[in-house]
Amino acid sequence: MLPFGSIVMAHIPLTLQSAGSQRSDVTYCVGTSLDHKKGLKLYNPKTRKEIIRGTFKTIGPTRNTQDNITYEIDINDTILALPDTEPEELFDVNDYKFLIGTQHVDPDDAILYRTTDVIVEESDPEIGPQIVAYRRRVKPNGTLYPMTEDDDWPYIIDIIVEYTANYFKYQIDTLTSKASNDVIRKRKLLMIILRV
Repeated sequence: MLPFGSIVMAHIPLTLQSAGSQRSDVTYCVGTSLDHKKGLKLYNPKTRKEIIRGTFKTIGPTRNTQDNITYEIDINDTILALPDTEPEELFDVNDYKFLIGTQHVDPDDAILYRTTDVIVEESDPEIGPQIVAYRRRVKPNGTLYPMTEDDDWPYIIDIIVEYTANYFKYQIDTLTSKASNDVIRKRKLLMIILRV
């Protein structure tokens, strides 16, 4: 049994597929089908109907909308913890490469950004080399805006780690909230139908 609200790619039967059509639809798990062997009851948001499928692929609690494959971070992930090192020891830049391709919202301007690069830079001789990240603004369709002067500005890696963790926590909280609101709406609709 999958958790309620899990994102599932439901297979479209071959009879309903055409040469240029997709092979599956994005749906959400609402439970198991008691009338079918190995059937999963799914909610299709496009048609707003429940369907039963025996062939499906579980995507998980969130859907990756990026064109490239990225590491999905859980807020409790130990990978977000900074390495324990001596103050004079330099962190390994490879410890932060997982951030490339992840998204975050900057609380100062409330704009969605995608981390594009993580490198070591020597910006100030007194401070020494630092691990920094570069980022670009993300369009509503998921692609990146053209490069601007603001995008050519390095950000200290600790800030990007914090922003990324906060963004993934927000996404998980939002998905949980939406799923519980859908359950309440379905229960109210069922009560109205049963009264008639």
